[in-house]
This record gives sequence, structure tokens and C-alpha cells, in this order.
Amino acid sequence: METSKRSVVVDFSASWCGPCRHISPAFHELSAKYPSTIFLKVDVDELKSVAKSCGVVSMPTFQFFRGGVKCDEMRGTDRNELEARILKHYVEEEGESVGDNGKLPKGLRQRKPHVVTVTSDKQWQQLLQQNRESNKALVVDFWATWCKPCVEIAPFFEELSCRFPAAVFVRVDVDEVESLTDEFDVSSLPCFKVFKGGEAVDELSGAIRGALEGMVARHYGAATAAASC
Repeated sequence: METSKRSVVVDFSASWCGPCRHISPAFHELSAKYPSTIFLKVDVDELKSVAKSCGVVSMPTFQFFRGGVKCDEMRGTDRNELEARILKHYVEEEGESVGDNGKLPKGLRQRKPHVVTVTSDKQWQQLLQQNRESNKALVVDFWATWCKPCVEIAPFFEELSCRFPAAVFVRVDVDEVESLTDEFDVSSLPCFKVFKGGEAVDELSGAIRGALEGMVARHYGAATAAASC
């Protein structure tokens, strides 16, 4: 992350914090509006060491990073101020920055969903090996075409791949790669698992959007935010 030109905005929050819940929908909206900025959420109760190392003393706190270095901070729930600061530090992936007139550069594109479909054991082993060699989270959706809840949550899973671009999102059809369902004890669908270092570290059963996003953010933020502070 230190070599990336993209800015990073981290939302330090807590589940019991009313103002945090109030600003959360706006934070999600802004993540779609400014696709070249990396948006992270850190639960201060679950990642106390990260919050402490970043000097967070109140919530919500938003910190901005460029090249791995903190360059700005905002406290409170002023949506307009938050967007203004995001815009101030906004940088296109191609290296363009916001112009003096405050307008976004031409050619701004939304991130496209990127979900890898696993079709063989060999492909899975390759993905698992890559996971062992990196600090990226590998998020796996075990599903089936006949499973209605699986189909209903599929677009949201793709949306998460846009919001958390540094994670690897994978979809496994349990009817096509049956060996993986036995290996990882998949007994109900949909089933989501997070891998780090080649090992399953978290899982969720059911098409629960909030819980799925929370699980992804928890493991995504732990690796990326800690590297920034």
C-alpha cells in the first residue's frame, strides 16, 4: 500500500456508537462515488491495537492516508466535510488528481465487480497458494444455482468486490467442485469463508448482507489499516 498513489480513508467506529451508525450509509455512498479511493472500516473494539497506533480517541474518526502516511483527519458526522476531504485527496488510478475547479478528472470509471469462479481443484489450489504468499483476504462464496438465497445475495457479493478491491473474491459452485464442500465442511448454503495465509479464519452461513459485509471489512481492515499506521 505504501507504493500506491490511491488515497485511503479509514472510518474508525464502533457498533454501539450512535453517530457512527448515522454516518455509515453516507460513507458507503461515498465509496461508490469515488471509486479510486480505498474505503476501510475499523471497529475499534475488535481492532484496539490499530485504533491505538493510529491515535484514535473519539468516534467516529476518519483518517486519510497517501503512500502509507496519514495526511488528514476528521472527527464527527458532517457528511459535507467528509466528502470535501475525500475530494481533496482524491487521485485517479492513472495518477490524475482533482483539478483546481474541484471537478473530478475526465474518464472517471466505476470499479467493475471482480469475482473469480472456481471450476476445478487445481484452480482452487493455485488460489490458496497465492493466499499463503500474500496478506490479502480470500473471500469465498459457496453457492449453487438452485439455491434461491444464494442467487439473491450474489449481486451484493459482487458489490463487495468493488468496495474491497484489495481482497480476492471467489465463487465456488458446490455441484461443480464437490470436493471443496467436503474439505471445508460446507453443510448449508450460501456459506461464506475468509482465508488468510492459506487457512480459513472466519465463516458465515446464510444470506445476511450486514454480517457478510462486516466479516469482509473486519479482515480487510485488519491487514490494510494496520499496514498504514
